[in-house]
Amino acid sequence: MNAPIAVAISVAMSAGAVMTAARIETSNVEMVSAVTSAVATTLAVIVVSSVAMTAAEVTTVVRGTVVSSVAMTAAEVTRIAVSVAASVVMIVVVVSVMIVVMATVAVSSVVTTIVVTSVRAMIVAGIVGVTSVVTTAVVVSAMIVVTVAVLAATTAARTHTTRATPRLRNTCPPTATSRPFLLA
Repeated sequence: MNAPIAVAISVAMSAGAVMTAARIETSNVEMVSAVTSAVATTLAVIVVSSVAMTAAEVTTVVRGTVVSSVAMTAAEVTRIAVSVAASVVMIVVVVSVMIVVMATVAVSSVVTTIVVTSVRAMIVAGIVGVTSVVTTAVVVSAMIVVTVAVLAATTAARTHTTRATPRLRNTCPPTATSRPFLLA
């Protein structure tokens, strides 16, 4: 049951990484907005996937009765709700700490993006129910690789655009009216 949710969450995390990477040269407010958007996207995918999976389970006959299936589904919905609530609290704490860190220390956006992605991957691993340290490390590593690739592509595209734009130069000689501060 957790596999489709994990896939959906991975897609949402990648989208969040792209949103964050698209704001490399931004202020703290815009970075917080990008992180918030990524977190909201991830949570939306978790909730929608969980509801869809639960709705599919209601029609399943478990041990010969629909009643036991509904009871199991109610327990599953409760577990998911508790996990999502705990994750929201964790995300709020992590984002708050990161806002303070970004405001205090001028952290490069690449490092910030990797930290955000790593934290997001660990939170998602906890939501999905992955308890293995190795599996969590693999998920975090994969998300870091994806994030770095997106950042490299974004940076390359910006560099290419910047180099293709010609710079205007003032070729007129300085005069008393054009640059009086130079002739004073």
